[in-house]
Amino acid sequence: MDFRPALRARAFASGEGPSYNRVADRLRAEHTPAPLLYEVVLGAGRGWPYLRDVVMPRLVAFLHHKRRDPLRGEGVVVALFDGDRFDLLECEALLAAYRELEDLDGAGFRARVTDWLAKAPV
Repeated sequence: MDFRPALRARAFASGEGPSYNRVADRLRAEHTPAPLLYEVVLGAGRGWPYLRDVVMPRLVAFLHHKRRDPLRGEGVVVALFDGDRFDLLECEALLAAYRELEDLDGAGFRARVTDWLAKAPV
């Protein structure tokens, strides 16, 4: 499954990798409170199964530990690095894309998040 176009369509900013730090610094400076940034490296061998089975459970655990709603991810921006580019998505947009790609309704997503949190390391 080529999930990348669905995620890129939801990005609010994109660019070449070397410009990421400048963009991230500007993002933090322009918003109060500054958003939390969660960085994910995709690339060769890291397709949909990696995002679905590794990244998403870890992201939900991160949200929980940062006292953010793991169903919404407010105040969190996800930086997806793929090759020489990056895409920035509001966490809510990434979660919505995941629900869409996995064909989950609200109750199904809530059950998956609950399962991930039950299995997350403390």
